[in-house]
Amino acid sequence: MADGLFKSLYDGFREEHHSNQKRKVLDLISPDLFEEPDGLLNIIEHCCEVLINPHTKWKSYFHKPSYYQQLAKRVVKCIEVCGYERYIEESEETIRKTMEGRPPPEWVTKEAVWKADPLMALADLYATCPEEKFRNGDKAVELASKACELTDYQNHSGVNILAAAYAECGNFGKAIEYQKKAIELLDCFVAIYHILDYKKRLAAYKKKKPWRQASEIFLGY
Repeated sequence: MADGLFKSLYDGFREEHHSNQKRKVLDLISPDLFEEPDGLLNIIEHCCEVLINPHTKWKSYFHKPSYYQQLAKRVVKCIEVCGYERYIEESEETIRKTMEGRPPPEWVTKEAVWKADPLMALADLYATCPEEKFRNGDKAVELASKACELTDYQNHSGVNILAAAYAECGNFGKAIEYQKKAIELLDCFVAIYHILDYKKRLAAYKKKKPWRQASEIFLGY
């Protein structure tokens, strides 16, 4: 799937830029690279070479490093798309395993939380992903509600994500209700890490704005 995305990236970029100079640059970033295991690395190296060394030979084909910055951004976007798809696949597999299996010994007394965690992780992405195509408010509400039911609505993280899910659906009344509950559930041991974030979310919902996480939350980079 990744190779197809990178090929689409290349084709789309060619279609958007028609000058001879730009075509020469794109010809250097050959579509054949997409068939190689290290194709993505080669593309990034081509882009970075210009950005790092303005006197490189690549610049003779096009005089604005910003062109390479644009291409690099598109490559990064493809990486992110692949990352989100992998995140969803892995989350769904984890949910399946936890629902069908038994928790490890250290989680026996917290089985509900063990089962709720992967539900919350996927609901969080569906509710707050910065990439629109991966957001799904209805699925987010379904998953977050199930996580909250497992934990009797006493887990602040689950309630916080449920609030975000309702906000993504445009139900800001429910979002505000559950965000306030999430704040109430914070105790002195964890409040310092969450209170500012939770209050920012509450303020956003009062302005009828859904919450968006940074891509690093889901992709780890």
